[in-house]
This record gives sequence, C-alpha cells and structure tokens, in this order.
Amino acid sequence: MKRIGAQYVVYEDSGFLAESVFRIYPFMHRIIFLVGTEPWNGTGDRSMPAATLAKILAMPDPDKKFLIVSRHWATEETQRNEGLRILREEGCDWCLIVDDDEMYNRGDFAKVVEFIDKTVDPSVNVFAIHALVYWKDRKTVIMGLPAATTTLITTSGRAFFKTARTCLTVGSAIRIPPEVAVMHHFSYVGNDARILRKIQTFSHASETSSDWFERVWLKWHPDMENLHPNPKAPSAFRRAVSAVGLPWILEDLPTSL
Repeated sequence: MKRIGAQYVVYEDSGFLAESVFRIYPFMHRIIFLVGTEPWNGTGDRSMPAATLAKILAMPDPDKKFLIVSRHWATEETQRNEGLRILREEGCDWCLIVDDDEMYNRGDFAKVVEFIDKTVDPSVNVFAIHALVYWKDRKTVIMGLPAATTTLITTSGRAFFKTARTCLTVGSAIRIPPEVAVMHHFSYVGNDARILRKIQTFSHASETSSDWFERVWLKWHPDMENLHPNPKAPSAFRRAVSAVGLPWILEDLPTSL
C-alpha cells in the first residue's frame, strides 16, 4: 500500500481544522501543517497564525504523525511545493491536498486509498476529486458538483504546483468518480467576518469582484443565482439549495481516531 501524507496550508483556522484532521487521520503516514505567518494578500494579523498553532498543538496525535512548519510564503504554490518536498523526505508516495475546511467520510476515503492502489499505470501522477461545496451552513450546498479539483499529487518529482492548487505533471491525471468519493468543502461556511477576511486574503483575492461581499454574500436569498465571487465564472455557483436528499452525505464524526 502506498503511503499518503497530508498537507494543510493554513493561516487562519476556519474553525473546522480539527474536524478535518480527525476524519482522515487513520489513513495518513504524515500530516504536515504549513502555517503562514502572513496571508498571501491583504493585511495580516499575527494573532491568527498564533491561534492556529495553538489549536494544532492541542489536537490529539497518538501516532506522532504531525509536522509543523511556520513562516511566511509569498505565494500559495511556493508553500504547497515546500510541503510536497517535505512529504517526499518523510517517505510519503502521495500528497493529499486538503485545506482546513475540507472534509471526508472515512468510508469514502478508504475507497479512495483502494482506488489509488489499484491504479497501476505508472504515468498517473495526479488524482482529482469532485467537491460538494457548502454555502452558509452545513444544510445548504451549491447545486451540482463542480469540475474535479486536484487532490492527490505524486511526491516523486514528476508533478509540482504551478499556480495555487493547480499543478503541472509530466504524466497523466485521473478523475476519481463521485461514486467512489466526494470531498465536502466548507469554503463558504462561516460568519460574515470570516468570509470577508477569506476573500481579502486568499490566493484568489485579485479574481474576486469588489462588490461580491455586499451584493451577494450579505444579500443572499434562496432564489439568487450566479453566486460565485469571480465575475468570470458566473455559472460556476448557479444556486444554493438544500443538502437534504442528495446522494452525497457528510456523516457524523467517527467516535475515535
């Protein structure tokens, strides 16, 4: 079985970091936390990464899988490539790209591991997974599944991050079908203050419409359409709908590691 290591690129904990780690912990050989001391964009607040570090240190780590690196990285891709290098040095074959607001059901992730191990084509260096994007709370989601996003990348050196989470590879990429697993993404779950900080500091800040927060986020109602903060992607978030009855369900937290 191939060894998988997770990399968390985090500045401010969205409030879900511990839950995200808890859900994948049994499957990881190493879990690296790359804690930026400053955001990629906007004005920083040193209390944010300090609070994030405190939360990480308070998490249970019975198998001593955690590694923490904290400094300033100017870009997301630089930060992610450093994590990729460290995981390779730690003996991991694959890097799981997982943010603090991304969740998996353990049963689903077990199927992901099986899917990877059964893929024997040596040219495959990247796996992509669809995400169910949540909106405002855990009961509301963006309608449909967006295109699959890069989620697992080889540590062999045959792939690297070019821009943010986008990677280049000399080989090929495979999409893991949603029948195997989806990732539950809480990217737009949180209070108004957190969402405002997010769009001001994340790597896509320059792509976000200047009036999106006031025009869409604060005034959202169930009939509103075209919710995506990037004006060049008007139909990417067509509408937000109830998660009830969908085939993809985020299960309750497991009872133990």
